Amino acid sequence: QRAIILEAISLERERTLAELKHSKEKLNNILESIDDAFFAVDRNLRFTYVNRQGGLIAGRDPEELIGKKVYDLWPQLAGSPVESLYMEAIKQGTPIHCRFPGIFTSRHFEAGIYPSEEGVSAFVIDKTESFLQEKALRASEERLVDFLESTHDSFFALDRDWQIVYANRRFGDLVKRDPQALTGKNFWEEFPRYQGTLIEQHCRGVMDKRTPVQFQASGIYTQNWYEVAVYPTREGISVFCTDRTEEKMAVEKLRQSEALYRAIARNIPDGGVVVVDRDLVGIVAEGAMFNEIGMRRETVEGHHVSEISDDRLRVPLDHLFKQALSGETTSYEMEFKGRTIWTKFAPLLDDRDNPIAALALSLDITERKEAEEALRESEERFRTSVESILDGFAILSAIRSPQGEIVDFRYEYINEAGCRMNRRSKDEQIGRTLLELLPAHKGSAIFERYIQVMETGQPLTVEDLEYEDVYGGGQRLRRVFDTTAVKMCDSMVLTWRDVTQRKEANERFLQLNQTLAEYTHKLERSNKELQEFAYVASHDLQEPLRKVSAFGSSLYKLLQGKMTDNERDQFIRLLKANGRMQDMIKDLLELSRVTTQGRPFQPVDLRRVAEDVVS
Repeated sequence: QRAIILEAISLERERTLAELKHSKEKLNNILESIDDAFFAVDRNLRFTYVNRQGGLIAGRDPEELIGKKVYDLWPQLAGSPVESLYMEAIKQGTPIHCRFPGIFTSRHFEAGIYPSEEGVSAFVIDKTESFLQEKALRASEERLVDFLESTHDSFFALDRDWQIVYANRRFGDLVKRDPQALTGKNFWEEFPRYQGTLIEQHCRGVMDKRTPVQFQASGIYTQNWYEVAVYPTREGISVFCTDRTEEKMAVEKLRQSEALYRAIARNIPDGGVVVVDRDLVGIVAEGAMFNEIGMRRETVEGHHVSEISDDRLRVPLDHLFKQALSGETTSYEMEFKGRTIWTKFAPLLDDRDNPIAALALSLDITERKEAEEALRESEERFRTSVESILDGFAILSAIRSPQGEIVDFRYEYINEAGCRMNRRSKDEQIGRTLLELLPAHKGSAIFERYIQVMETGQPLTVEDLEYEDVYGGGQRLRRVFDTTAVKMCDSMVLTWRDVTQRKEANERFLQLNQTLAEYTHKLERSNKELQEFAYVASHDLQEPLRKVSAFGSSLYKLLQGKMTDNERDQFIRLLKANGRMQDMIKDLLELSRVTTQGRPFQPVDLRRVAEDVVS
């Protein structure tokens, strides 16, 4: 029986151990699956268990930590907040929940430390993101408080039970109470005089409907006038009160000045004046221009800006009036009902230079715009014409000394042809002076004549003006120009043509004419000598030929009948050759006289000429 009992005890022990092992494995699985880091240490600060998340935070493999002492691994924990928390949990024997910064990282953690007979177990959660968000929230709240304390508006916030959550210094000054002492107090109990006023009506309305409102109301605890804005918040409502007393008084003064503005507007030709208050409601609308564009005074005064303009102009006018109310001065040009309207928007200021209203001064500039467009087109045609000519064209304004004397000229415009001749671009010349770009003008006669044009108004024309200077690119050139200068207001219109090549060609032409005259004279003299030589030569050559012809003819007669046919034929050939020689000399004499004596044309018997040639 004892053996049976021992066996039963053994079986029960094994079953209990198995269940304990199973429970331990199940616990380990749970600890390994959670996102929290888990550490278990005994009373000697040895690790008995570390889960996977704990190993990640410690930066070690959990198996390496088991059995190791905490201080052996991290001696810097001695005296740290972690050690203090551990000792406090052991000492009190109760769980501790706390937050602490990381020892090895810049992270922030939240921990639950649970004491036991073996030691302590700790669940650690990384709360860095939450910590940073809370830190940012605290900083934002501090900035908000700084803003609310620095603003000129009175401010208070109420929760849904109408308890005061916060009140700034300005509100405390308004109600003559310490703002910090008001926190947690019921607003209506502390300030019963607000009950039954617009303040209560709108505050309760915003609390119920959760829609912001803005209104103006007279003061309850002061004689001032306030602009009140009530906004719904998550906890309740927030209320801003801005003192508008001075503006209210200024607006009243503004309304009293309507007659002045109307009188001014009526005396502006083709113009008009509109004045709106800070709520963009028309106060004054006057001027002849409104009749021309079909607007009536009744449709402007007492109406919001959005009501007095069409859809196309509503947004820009609203924006421009708001800019004026913020203290800015702007201008705007618009097309309205076939007319071009130019408007200047400006603030109307109170005694402290704060905007209390906005003024719009409008002028009908349709005719002026049309004239400007015509002028622009004319200038465009002028520029096109000037840019197309081959002559240089420039407009130079006079530069005067303090005594009024002209000391230089400044390029205001120059065409492309002028740029090519000056060897500089427009950007290199416009805005610079004549003496700066072409210093050889200084002290020259032509520069003095330019000044005379400006002083007398008499145009100047100079032909074949020789000028040498250093042009663009540093090249020194000597050139010849035909130049004209005409006065235009306090400027000079200058045109010039480069005639250097024409001048050089003319000089070469004159040289060639002189050379041709010399050659002509020499040729005439040579021809005269040739004529004299030809006459003398032909006369002297004919004399022996006549003798040859005379003696030959006599000899031919003496030998008649005594010669053979061959001898007679040769003798006849001799006489004919002598005759042809005489004719040639006679023709040479005629040729020498061909330039001084004309010879009429005569018919020629070509058959005879051919027979003479053959014979």
